Amino acid sequence: MAEARAWIAAESRLISEVFDNCLTELDQPFKQACQQAWSSPAVNGPGQMNLNGFGPGNQQGLISRMEHAIGYRFGLRRLLPAPLVRRSLKHYGYLPRPGEPGSSTDAGRL
Repeated sequence: MAEARAWIAAESRLISEVFDNCLTELDQPFKQACQQAWSSPAVNGPGQMNLNGFGPGNQQGLISRMEHAIGYRFGLRRLLPAPLVRRSLKHYGYLPRPGEPGSSTDAGRL
């Protein structure tokens, strides 16, 4: 995980912030799923292998958020100035707005 985070941060500070926010949002559902898995009894047969909704739930929204944010690193959008990209990512809710926890005023490099 540290390697992936470092690689993304080296490529783009803004995309790294979006990635970190997504990981923060995934943290609690994954912790709950792991706790549930460890506290569940062992599987004794094939009939018990059906997950029946077990797991961190549908995280498609976070995946879509990362895909959209990564789009700012390719094509003509990669030429946009970092402050404009930051404003757009905040508009879509991919980055915290000023005053929210985790917000940053540093436009940094794209």
